[in-house]
Amino acid sequence: MEVVYSSNLRNCREVGLSLEAAGIPYRLIDVPGGHAVVVDKGHVSRALAEIEALAAEDRSRPGAAGDSARPVTKGHDPYHSETSGWTGLIGYGAVLGLITLLHYQNAFSSDWFQAGKMQAGLVRQGEFWRTVTALCLHGDLVHLAGNLVFGGLVGFFAGQALGSGLAWMSIVVA
Repeated sequence: MEVVYSSNLRNCREVGLSLEAAGIPYRLIDVPGGHAVVVDKGHVSRALAEIEALAAEDRSRPGAAGDSARPVTKGHDPYHSETSGWTGLIGYGAVLGLITLLHYQNAFSSDWFQAGKMQAGLVRQGEFWRTVTALCLHGDLVHLAGNLVFGGLVGFFAGQALGSGLAWMSIVVA
């Protein structure tokens, strides 16, 4: 969990040394707009107490002012995504539903299966786009429903863990 944020790297290093002296393991990371000191969840309360003691000591020194390291009161884990996963799930359902609808409507007077199905020989000849378009084609509505349920579950939880964009890009690439 992120326990300190500062735009000044020196301040974060000072906090890190204080935590190290107290026997609290920490990591120093770069975050947008500055730097942060990160500790494991089990050490957050001890780390915040140590940081507050360091801040009180700094305040008691004459002439101590400037950009000091700001403790994070809530505790933020910069490695944990704040997304719910719903954005990617809705997008996934919309894309599969739209392509299925277009296929059954014979949109653009095109044979959607012939144009997009996976054919290894054609992919080897340079039609790499078939590796993605084939993911959107379904033989019938049962096949579509199965992919929506299973793919939706995997994508939803991956979206919560990684963020929707990274999760769905990883699924497509995989």
